[in-house]
Amino acid sequence: MHLTLANMNIMRFKIDLIKLLLLAVASVSGEYLQAQIDTTLIGNWALIKHSQSGVDTTLKVGSFFLQFDSERISYNLPVNRCYGYKWRVKEDTIIINPEGCTEVCCDNRYGNIYKRINYNGKYLISGNELEIRNSNGIFYFKRKD
Repeated sequence: MHLTLANMNIMRFKIDLIKLLLLAVASVSGEYLQAQIDTTLIGNWALIKHSQSGVDTTLKVGSFFLQFDSERISYNLPVNRCYGYKWRVKEDTIIINPEGCTEVCCDNRYGNIYKRINYNGKYLISGNELEIRNSNGIFYFKRKD
């Protein structure tokens, strides 16, 4: 096989790209592994309100839930369910290692809140209330159990 200079440059570029991707994965995984579990989060939470850019969306209690156990979280969308996510806490921030959601259909039939659901972020627990803040707004929960 005859390698041209152009082919060798393409191969070098691909190798450099793979190295960069591996470094990025190692960085994210390292942060996750260094984090801890906050046992005060363990339990069932009902999403009661979402606030973004000064606009509040009050939700029917029971429409959206978030469940933490000692290793994984799960939550629902209007139709689909997301589960099996590993989670940890670093300082005051929840770090979720995504794994997957079902893709039955039709979450958009129930409005667009599902597009904003992202439970990574800074959190605060006060009594039976949980608040998570991130670039998608503020998510307000009440403990269910």
